[in-house]
Amino acid sequence: MSSFHSRLTKGKIVEYEVAKLCAEYGFSVTGIGAIGETNIPMGFFSGRQITAPDLLIKKNDRINTHSTITAVEVKAKAPYNDQIWIDETRLNYAKDWADNTGQPFLFVFKDKPYETADPTKFVCASIEKLYGSHSSYNTHSKSINGSPEPTYLFDTTMFVPFLDVLEHGRQQTSYRYFLCRDGQKEVQV
Repeated sequence: MSSFHSRLTKGKIVEYEVAKLCAEYGFSVTGIGAIGETNIPMGFFSGRQITAPDLLIKKNDRINTHSTITAVEVKAKAPYNDQIWIDETRLNYAKDWADNTGQPFLFVFKDKPYETADPTKFVCASIEKLYGSHSSYNTHSKSINGSPEPTYLFDTTMFVPFLDVLEHGRQQTSYRYFLCRDGQKEVQV
């Protein structure tokens, strides 16, 4: 088996583990498939095609029937030097998906060993939290096939245990600050 197919198989196993875990915590789970002649999951918005996440999850809640659909991208990827690497293409399509659908978007990463089912090995962070909050940017990183693929690096402290999100829900707090001086425009920071 080629290294590409080995990684693909490992990724599908981890994705399946996340789907089962979400279902155990009362979420409905939808796997997104490829459209057309590509093997990449796709969505269409305003006449253009964009990359889709691995899964869509929604809390099955009879009290709150309007619970939000959340996009989930799952990766079997261990931290390296206390940082999690996300390639620029993936980060940008996550932002594009969230902006076009209005859906929260979670990156879920599993640390080694990937083949052993262990829900404590998963961490996650939302695109809202990650976008623009990288600790560094590597312009010299390469994709699986060796082509240039810039990568954002994030401190592991930006990620929370995925089990916490499944057990307690998603909480998002945002703040806006406006500076205003006499006779001058307000500036948002």
